[in-house]
Amino acid sequence: MKTLFVRVCVLCVAGLLLATGPVLAQGPPRPTTPLPPEAAKSMGQPPLFKPYLAGQFTWNRETDQSGGAGIAGIYKDLVLPVSGALGVSAEGYVGGSGSEWDGGGRLFLTSRLLFLNLGVDYNAQMESADFIVGFNPYFRRGGLFGHGGNLRIEWIPTRGHSFNVGFQIPLEPHMGETRPRRTHVELPKGPKVSSSTLPSESFDALEDMRHAGRWLIVNANLFTDEDNATYEGAMEDFRRRFQEVRNRFIATDEDHPEGHTFVRESRHYHEAIDRAFAAAVGEDRGRAVADQAREILLDDVLLPYDRLFGQFKDPDTLLGLGGQARLRLGQALDARGGFSADQHAAALGTFDRLVDLIETGRRLILEHWDEDTRMVWLPLTLAVRDEDHDSEEELAALIERALGRRFDRGNTVLPTMASRFAIELVRSIRAAQDYHVLWIHDYAGRVNGEPDSIAHRVSIEYLETLAEHVRRYDETGRMPTFMIFHTQFFYEGSGSRLFLSLLEDPMHHELKLGKGYEDMEKAVRKAQEELRQAVAGSERLQAEAERNGGDGWIRDVVKVHVSVTFPADLSFRTPKIVQFLPFAPDSLMLDHRKLFFYDVSEQDPRRGEACFTGTGVGSEYAGPTWDDRGILTSGPALLGLRDAARRLLLSQGFDEEEIPRGLRPKPRPGNYDELVQELEDSGRSALGMNVHNEVGFGAKENTVAQAILYTMAPKDTVIVVPDSIWTSPVWAGQLVGAALRGCHVYAVAPSQDNAPAAGLPVLAGAREIFGRMLEASQVLGEEIAAEGGHLRVGLYTRAAPSDSAVSALREMSQRLKDHPWLPEEFPMPPNLARLLGEQADELEAQGYEPRHIAKGTREGRPKMHRKTQLFATRKALRAVADMPALVDGLRRYIDEAATGSADPASLLEQGSPLGPAGPVLRSLIDDPPPEAKDALYFLTVGSKNQDDRGAMLDGENSYVVVGPWSLVYYPDFMGLMANTTWIERQEQLDELISVEEAKARKLGRMIRKVL
Repeated sequence: MKTLFVRVCVLCVAGLLLATGPVLAQGPPRPTTPLPPEAAKSMGQPPLFKPYLAGQFTWNRETDQSGGAGIAGIYKDLVLPVSGALGVSAEGYVGGSGSEWDGGGRLFLTSRLLFLNLGVDYNAQMESADFIVGFNPYFRRGGLFGHGGNLRIEWIPTRGHSFNVGFQIPLEPHMGETRPRRTHVELPKGPKVSSSTLPSESFDALEDMRHAGRWLIVNANLFTDEDNATYEGAMEDFRRRFQEVRNRFIATDEDHPEGHTFVRESRHYHEAIDRAFAAAVGEDRGRAVADQAREILLDDVLLPYDRLFGQFKDPDTLLGLGGQARLRLGQALDARGGFSADQHAAALGTFDRLVDLIETGRRLILEHWDEDTRMVWLPLTLAVRDEDHDSEEELAALIERALGRRFDRGNTVLPTMASRFAIELVRSIRAAQDYHVLWIHDYAGRVNGEPDSIAHRVSIEYLETLAEHVRRYDETGRMPTFMIFHTQFFYEGSGSRLFLSLLEDPMHHELKLGKGYEDMEKAVRKAQEELRQAVAGSERLQAEAERNGGDGWIRDVVKVHVSVTFPADLSFRTPKIVQFLPFAPDSLMLDHRKLFFYDVSEQDPRRGEACFTGTGVGSEYAGPTWDDRGILTSGPALLGLRDAARRLLLSQGFDEEEIPRGLRPKPRPGNYDELVQELEDSGRSALGMNVHNEVGFGAKENTVAQAILYTMAPKDTVIVVPDSIWTSPVWAGQLVGAALRGCHVYAVAPSQDNAPAAGLPVLAGAREIFGRMLEASQVLGEEIAAEGGHLRVGLYTRAAPSDSAVSALREMSQRLKDHPWLPEEFPMPPNLARLLGEQADELEAQGYEPRHIAKGTREGRPKMHRKTQLFATRKALRAVADMPALVDGLRRYIDEAATGSADPASLLEQGSPLGPAGPVLRSLIDDPPPEAKDALYFLTVGSKNQDDRGAMLDGENSYVVVGPWSLVYYPDFMGLMANTTWIERQEQLDELISVEEAKARKLGRMIRKVL
């Protein structure tokens, strides 16, 4: 039964349904070239005691003597190091003052955050102890002279107001190296647009273009973020603003006798562009030149600007980009030939007016978002006709153009969930042959005072896998490099040092867990002893150790290489992040990515695998209440993941030659395309790309890709966006705009009882955003319905325990009966409620009893943490829902998932990932129903929340799937929709998120960009 569980996907443990997908191909071939042990560079863990050196000029005004001193000191944080709020420093100094020696010691309470030292200076030569105040500014990012160095200015008032001035250098590793010095991206400057004389016929077209273009810009930036002393006051302001928007929709004039819509204005805008260029160069060539201008506008102005979405820009202007684009258009006109000088000038003048229109729009958006240059998104509809982004291929191509790389074919995508993550991680550790990376934000140590059972078990698995590779080393000559990237932001709070110290020194570290946990300690010691015996018994390893430095070399290679990234470094500050804290440290930004991957290589696209998830290593995630989703994936798209890991290490101060060899780029073999074709022929045909937001001020691919999907998804696209932290007005506005274009938008956040982040400020933010989206759906309801769209907000209110399939199935069945409109609005199979009830009855009759691999650390209702987003043509979903194969698959997977949850596998039990049968996907790929032939499907799975910091500050990742493989999570979305309470009135929000306190709302708005 244990083996069965490893082969069964546990996605229905939470009562949600599994999707179908093609069977994985047989395991990829193993490499033939041995890779001996590697003493890979790693960052290690941050020190508890942080040494420093300093030198200073002293002026003792009491004796009127000056001199100098050298200082050696040590600092320790008393609170979270990433804040630098409070610590203690102890230091000794020795030097000379006048003609005499000088020396002593100091003890400080230190706030690195506030650049402040308060303490006592004991001078041994004077035999006196005096109060001392120190001010330790950095003056520039990364330290005054780099490496985290800072100035020291000290005042001793009771010693005749004596002063010391000096410079301090931290001896902690990596200081001054782990963040960029520049906090913005520079855009090219340019002159104001030209004032070329245009034909009189151009002006009407240009005015129409200006008017309609404003509508397109508003559509992508429709939300407002008014503040007010009270929630009710802010809502009234929002309601009034949206009523003004509606008044513009229903306003009529000679050109708009039926009022306005975004769809109609998009058509008018592009017709106006065609007319303007026709007036410039003639009717016969106007459309061709207009299309050329659109292409140049897209590639040289809009995309270069929008790919900086989420980043600070200085100068924030389109003029430089517009000037470069104007030059390209002039060259294109010259290449076409046949234009007179006046026509040539008129075409360029028309393009200038077009750029000027968009620059004016950019300034309006910037003002709309309170001058935050990160939040300005210029809709690509300003250069792309509606008919040129209404297909899956066209929308995917826009993402490719924006990110500068292509979606890769030949991939496999399989769904997984939080309770299975530890099992998949263990399996991947055992499967790795060359290298393995765990990129995580939480490797739990102690939870509620107890050692975490899952982290303990995974740590033992690392030790046992190391021992197994050492035992085989004489024969294979191969030793994988195991790496863990762990952000420091959560490091102390997670107590990660407990087990990471063991993994860094697996043969010598003595793990102490305390009284009552002797069995856990014994299991670790047993694994350590087996590893030591394996090392001692390997003749080949011992011979190599003798050539490379002995036991020290072995200690460097037989280990897990731990890098705690973005360590606390208070020398990196910026006034751009927190308005009320102009010297906020970059340490407030974190790497929020959560995944593992192994053996990915250009040399063979069939090797390796990755798991994108929203969980960490800990019993909290493997328990019965953490409701999350992820994907297992393999194939060529994972090369981008390895590139992102390399960028991470380079950003932390690594040189190219210090990158671990598994992450270094390699040449592709000549038959690479043939190998990819083999994958497709075997059924591994998913089209995919993984996209990343770099930490802090770097590129935000994830954010850019999401904005394109939100603002360019065509009419009749279903967009489902669940998230645990739903607080961003930018994303809310883009989704309201999508509904007004005819999309079916469903935004889901957890109720207060189902929220994993249940702090009042976060809940108050979600309540405010959803309250405003609800208001938008009601004020603009007629306009949305006129385009065939929907806009709904819902709160996840599932009551059934995650570890009870019977209770979950019955709850879903009842909810579908209570909401008969739901299976039609979000297409589901006919009689699904009855099917779920029947399956629950059968399981109960069979004596089903759920079990879980960990008890977890949270109680109560399931905590909705999923970050999966679905984009699919609604008409096609209806056809898929009616396929008999889907119903048969649902029935089978309910049974299989219940079997798995009734007998969860041991973490020690190795197996291969589930390869579910996929008749539905095969039908969609090989012989789709007529309604699904031109369908659009996208799926994103990853770590990014729907908040501002996820879009603009933190390291995030998502895997984007294109095509029918996106439907591997389709039945899971059915469960999500059924377990959501769809809000119709503000009073429902008040009941399910009851945070009406003004202080909570005010605090939430104040720290929305920080927490």
